[in-house]
Amino acid sequence: MTNTVEVVNNSLNDVLARGLEATGGYIEKATNFAIEQAPDVVNQYLQWEFWSNVGLASFFFVILCVSLFFCVKWWTICNRGYWNDSVSGSHIMTSGSHIFGAIVSLLLSGILLCVIPTKIYAAAKVKIAPKVLIIEKFSKTIR
Repeated sequence: MTNTVEVVNNSLNDVLARGLEATGGYIEKATNFAIEQAPDVVNQYLQWEFWSNVGLASFFFVILCVSLFFCVKWWTICNRGYWNDSVSGSHIMTSGSHIFGAIVSLLLSGILLCVIPTKIYAAAKVKIAPKVLIIEKFSKTIR
């Protein structure tokens, strides 16, 4: 039995030695390539983080403006009790959908008022303290 184990160990050692010889300088070349490309990758990652946060904050701001517009519009309809159509001159009575729309728009606006500052904070963090961001992301990756 020990002879079989020794034979298997010797054959595995031979395969491993041939595998390491076959890789030659590929591991060293790959390491050098990774070291050369690291600064560019980090720079591109920081730019991506910044612009994705700015883009999301801008998108949420547009949604906030539209939501606030509808909130004010529906709220005035609810307070007057009717919607005065200046083009046709007709009066449409307030319904529960107007009240529901005003409440939903108000809630959406409140949520967006909480989300937008976090995106602005994240974008500012990329520009002000990029090393802190990289360390935080690296520590999350290691865990």
